[in-house]
Amino acid sequence: TMEALCGVGEPTGVPPVVASAIAGLRGVAISPGNQTDATRADAVDRLQIARQLFEQAVALRPSHAASHESLGRNLLGASSLCNYGAQAVGALHADEAEAHLRSALRLAPEGDVEGIQTVLDAIEQTRREVALWEEVVRAEGGRDGGVPAPVTAAADGVPDEPQPHAAPAAAWHPSILGRSSELPRVTVRTIADLEAVLRKGEPAVLLGLQQGFAPREAWTPAALRQDFGQLPVKVSVSPSNRFDGPEPGAWWGLGIQADAEVVEEVLVRPPETHMRLGDVLSLLAMRTPERFYVEYAAMHQYLGRALRALAPLPAAASGSHLRPLLSNLWLGRGETISPLHYDPYENLLCQVSGVKHLMLFPPSDAPLLDYAARRKGQLRYTWPGNFTRASVSEHRVLFASSVNLTEPDEARHGAALRLARPLRCEIRGGETLYLPAWWHHEVRSAGAPAGEINLAVNFWFRNETGPPDGM
Repeated sequence: TMEALCGVGEPTGVPPVVASAIAGLRGVAISPGNQTDATRADAVDRLQIARQLFEQAVALRPSHAASHESLGRNLLGASSLCNYGAQAVGALHADEAEAHLRSALRLAPEGDVEGIQTVLDAIEQTRREVALWEEVVRAEGGRDGGVPAPVTAAADGVPDEPQPHAAPAAAWHPSILGRSSELPRVTVRTIADLEAVLRKGEPAVLLGLQQGFAPREAWTPAALRQDFGQLPVKVSVSPSNRFDGPEPGAWWGLGIQADAEVVEEVLVRPPETHMRLGDVLSLLAMRTPERFYVEYAAMHQYLGRALRALAPLPAAASGSHLRPLLSNLWLGRGETISPLHYDPYENLLCQVSGVKHLMLFPPSDAPLLDYAARRKGQLRYTWPGNFTRASVSEHRVLFASSVNLTEPDEARHGAALRLARPLRCEIRGGETLYLPAWWHHEVRSAGAPAGEINLAVNFWFRNETGPPDGM
């Protein structure tokens, strides 16, 4: 792409407009007192700068395959220059992205097309999923809610019981809940108010921060369906109320490791599918055997400026030293659990409607919470309510604690948990949790009353500190 912008064979000098844009794209981490507008720009702004560059490159050299590919991937919400948020094949600009990727496929050397074709195949699969769910919702629309169906196990030797991600009890274990302290609640309306919280570096429930958010009536299922119902979103599907988390390797056909005395665990992510937001809202109103949850939905990729305008970056955060990355939408009917984990970002979790309960542990408690690199297990799903344990990857990832906060394993984790320092909080509509990077947290979304939803928007910022020892 730089060749297309600067001219193949031209001296190494870069046009000033390109140099300026690239400086902004890099987003170099510098001291808060010396930040430029470019380095403070969030991922969405930098993606837009990159898009303008790629469009210039395509215009200058329409036969340049790399420029078409770069622009196509950028339109899907990701870029090799700025990959905040996974590539979204069901994103707002998928049709335009497909056109550029097909141009890249046609123009690229024969050996360089595999990755392009993979993305094009994923776009087609996404369209098939969207169409399938339109048919499902249409078929179920005349019934009194969805039709329950049993959760099935794999027919390839995986035990029938327990089912994938067997649902835990509703509450945290008394030994943990009874020792936990409640987070402070702080009114934050100004930049100075927020900076005072940030300086402490500890979680707090913030009141009054959501200035500029649209009123409650703009977030009802009816309003969202009317204004955004046709937009495609990525949806996670779980056979229970747990999203993410470890399972015993024996459930996946794994034995005891040669160098260990216990069966290894498998990290399980729920299956993902794509559907229109209106169809998600219809399914959430039904009585279904599975749980549907819009999670990690980067708003610039899926829902666009109109919905982002309903939940703008709070003014106090915009004027603070925090450096924005992106915002995500979280939407379900509640009764969901995101098991104990941590994120390497500063986080403002803005609860818009419904209630969330969180149990938190400081970063220094990491050695007590049993994190380990695990292989990933892939669940497959078909409607209604059919889940199978399909495969286990060889690649290992470090995510999610092995500690079950509902039913902790006393022999394995009891002694360590008694040394940990849990904190808890509840956030309701209009309240915000400040969650610093590296803090461990389990999130439980309370069930929403009939006709309502549990909805939150969170803002991620660059982390202020590196990971502590043991992480």
